Amino acid sequence: MKKILAIMLISASFILLSFAETGTPKETTPPAPGKSPEIGEAKVLKVFSADIDGAKFRAYLVKWKDSEVIISDPFGNSDRKEGDIIKFAVQSMEMPNKGMAIRFSIIDFPGTKKRESKSAQPETGK
Repeated sequence: MKKILAIMLISASFILLSFAETGTPKETTPPAPGKSPEIGEAKVLKVFSADIDGAKFRAYLVKWKDSEVIISDPFGNSDRKEGDIIKFAVQSMEMPNKGMAIRFSIIDFPGTKKRESKSAQPETGK
C-alpha cells in the first residue's frame, strides 16, 4: 500500500512540474516510468522548513550512495529532526525531450513510527 502511494505521489509531482513550467498542461507524452521506485533509508543531516500563512514546506538533506540529496515532503507535514532516520522513495523517470530525471520523496509520514539515531537515545546504564 505504501509503495502504491509513493508511486502515485511521485507521478503527481511530475505532472505538476510539467504544469508549473508552462502554466498549462503539456500535450506531450507523460513521463515514462523507469523501474519501480527504490526505497532508501538515511540519517537526516539538515532540515529545511518554512511555515508561511499556514502553508508548510519540509525537505531533508541526507547522504545517499555517496551523494548529498534533498528528500522532499510534498505535503509539508512531516516533522523529522537532524539525526532521525527517514525512509524515502527514489524514482527515476524518462522525461520527454529532457532525458532522465530522478525524484526523492519521503514515504514515512506522520503516524508512522519515527526512528532516531543511536546517539539521540538515552543511555540505559548497562
